[in-house]
This record gives sequence, structure tokens and C-alpha cells, in this order.
Amino acid sequence: MKPFYLIIVSLFTCVFGTSIFSLDVPDGSPISGNTPLEQCELSENHILDIQSLIMEPQPPRIGENLVMSATGLISDTIQEGAYIEVTVKLGLIQILKKNFDLCELLYENKDDLGLECPVSPGTYKLLKEVEIPPQAPAGKYIVLVRAFNGDEQKIGCVTGEITLGH
Repeated sequence: MKPFYLIIVSLFTCVFGTSIFSLDVPDGSPISGNTPLEQCELSENHILDIQSLIMEPQPPRIGENLVMSATGLISDTIQEGAYIEVTVKLGLIQILKKNFDLCELLYENKDDLGLECPVSPGTYKLLKEVEIPPQAPAGKYIVLVRAFNGDEQKIGCVTGEITLGH
């Protein structure tokens, strides 16, 4: 299941319809591009402004690669100790609620993303390709990703519904 975690985290490092299955997250704004994701909790100050996010294919398909291209503006340094809180539901069932070390993820993916902590302020364009494993169940995934700097300053928030199909 680790590759699926990477998909969710990649959405944030590169990450809407209203439904009874959605997570209750206020203050959202769609992200430019072709994704069903939006930035959330915009009434709070964020370090990251995701300017665009493109995912191909759309919708993502099980057993195929998902290519994500993102552009974002970072307004303050992302430092060691930064982390990501990920919550994923499949329908009404929560299948993941976990924290990830953001700097460790960047280090593990530095060949693809070209970033390591500390991440300086600036505009970044990232491209990431991940495999959606063939064993991933089809369905509507509700995703909430929040990221925080080591000092608990909010880096950003992304939420939305992603439907995986064949």
C-alpha cells in the first residue's frame, strides 16, 4: 500500500464535489488544472500556494502510471521537522490516517523532485510519476492532506475526491 501513500503525498508535494462522503474542511478554493482537488483552510496563513496541478490520466486508472505536474509558490522556508497529515477514506471507511516526515519524503524522492530540506522560498515546478498498484480497490477516495513546518506553521492544505477506476 506504500505506493498509494506516495500518490497522496505526491499530490501535495507536486495536492470537488460536495457529497455525503466528503470530509468537512472549510474555506476551499479549486486548484487550477484538471484535478478534483482544492486548497483548503484558506482563512489561515499558508506557506504554500499551489498555483496549478495537472494529473494524467484523469481520472486515474488502477494499474497505470499517474503523472502529476505542479507549480507552487513557497513564501517561507520549509525546515527540518516539517510533516504531512494524511487522511484517506474509501467511501465511508477511513483507510488511512497517518503522519509523514515531509523532509524524509523529499529526500527519498530527490532524484524525481529535486528538493531537500530546507526548501527556500520561491516558485517551484515539479513533475512526479507514480504507479497506481493493480491491487488498489476501485472507488471514490476522499483525501485530506495538511502540512506543517517544524514550528507548526501551516504549510498548506489540500482536499478532494479522487475516483480510481479501471
